[in-house]
Amino acid sequence: MSIVAISSTLGSLGDEIGREVGRRLSHEFADREILAKAAERFGERVMELQHVTEGRPSFLERFTGDKDRYLAYVEAIVFEMAARDNVVLGGRGAVILLSKIRHVLRVRVTAPESVRAERVENAQALTHEAALEVVRESDRERAARVRSLYHVNWDDPVLYEMVLNTERLTVPRAAELIQEALRDERFQPTPEARRTLAQLSEAARARVALLPKPPT
Repeated sequence: MSIVAISSTLGSLGDEIGREVGRRLSHEFADREILAKAAERFGERVMELQHVTEGRPSFLERFTGDKDRYLAYVEAIVFEMAARDNVVLGGRGAVILLSKIRHVLRVRVTAPESVRAERVENAQALTHEAALEVVRESDRERAARVRSLYHVNWDDPVLYEMVLNTERLTVPRAAELIQEALRDERFQPTPEARRTLAQLSEAARARVALLPKPPT
């Protein structure tokens, strides 16, 4: 039983690696799936939930309770999925939310800006200059959002047990390295860690239940 939390930059192959790890371990992989579950459970739009976890913070957020409500929904799903074990979680603050859980392997996946831009260029049929700007804007927005929500620098290597540079690492090799790390006794769940996760999940559900009803 294991939990992997992956934080990745655009064009770094983080989702591909997460899905490959999930396939090899027969674990569920969830990234945008977290948003889909939250949207279905709480009757919100995926786009709004995506913005609060990825987009640059907006000025208007200071004057509404939407951000806090959306974030509570997403976090409730993250904790719920983690409490079930055997899951690979991509983004959505999972690396930070689960930082105190002993057996969670926190992984950062990235690559040089130029390498990521080339991948985006090929995937989206953009010019190199346009792809480079897409990558840079994504980095700026995600960094700003993580700093706004959790007051940390998402590039800080201390947040992670592993940092993988996919400039030369293939998806299978990166997945293999994660598998190898999970074999370490330190990433095996303990009864205490499971109890802590269950308590965090219950607390997240309670926060959602106490939220004021959104205007209709």
